[in-house]
Amino acid sequence: MSDIQGFKKITENLYFFVLDDIQACSSCGEGILEYIYNHQISCDAKLIFATGTHRCSFGCNEEFLSSISHFKSIAYILANQTGHHDPFGHTAIVRNKNKNTHFFSNYDDAYNWSVQQ
Repeated sequence: MSDIQGFKKITENLYFFVLDDIQACSSCGEGILEYIYNHQISCDAKLIFATGTHRCSFGCNEEFLSSISHFKSIAYILANQTGHHDPFGHTAIVRNKNKNTHFFSNYDDAYNWSVQQ
C-alpha cells in the first residue's frame, strides 16, 4: 500500500490521520510505517489523530505502536466518542507509547496545539 487512506499532509511536518477507512486495526500500523518511510517523514513531525467512526480495540499491534512513537507529538481527537463507547483504553495505549500525546474534542483545537509544538 503506497499511500494509506485517511493519512494526509496538512503543512510541513504536520499530518492528519483518520482511521475511518481502516478495515482491521492490524493493518493500520503497517500502513503508517510504510507511509512514514515512503514520504520520509521527519521525527520532528506532528500528528493529529482521529479514530473517526472506527472503534479501536485494545489490541494494537507492534507496528502501530512503533508508528505513533515516530512522531514528536500526537493530538488525539476524542470528539463525541465518549457517548458511544469508552475510547480511553485506546488513548492510554497511544499515550503510553508517545508521552507527548494530548487529547482534544475537535480538529481546530488539535491543530492549534500541534502547530505550537
